[in-house]
Amino acid sequence: MKNIHVIAFLLLVLCGCSKRHEIPARNLVVAGKDITWSGSENENYVLHVNKRNGDFLEGIHVIYTGHPGGPPATITADKGTIMPTSDHPISSHGVTYTNIVMIVLQNAQFQTDKENQSIEEFTLYIRP
Repeated sequence: MKNIHVIAFLLLVLCGCSKRHEIPARNLVVAGKDITWSGSENENYVLHVNKRNGDFLEGIHVIYTGHPGGPPATITADKGTIMPTSDHPISSHGVTYTNIVMIVLQNAQFQTDKENQSIEEFTLYIRP
């Protein structure tokens, strides 16, 4: 019986002391890789960056698949910046996400099968 108490105590201590280490979303933006993200309304993005130097990005290509059944879009920009996000959590369907990345694209091109827009400053709030 004493052994059971010792084992139970050890399990409580070990489980209570374990910490989940979450990688900050901004660290997941890696040059040369296609990375899948979710947005504020659970829409899907695939982000590709050709070059990253600190928080400055170059050669940004985003494939936006949107909501199921929605029109896909391609967003491109020559330059962008990863912005601080501590003040901008994303709320989605009753859940607030704090591990997000905010990327501001300069002179972005937004293209779908029906339209082509130039947007001077386009902001993405995305989460892993």
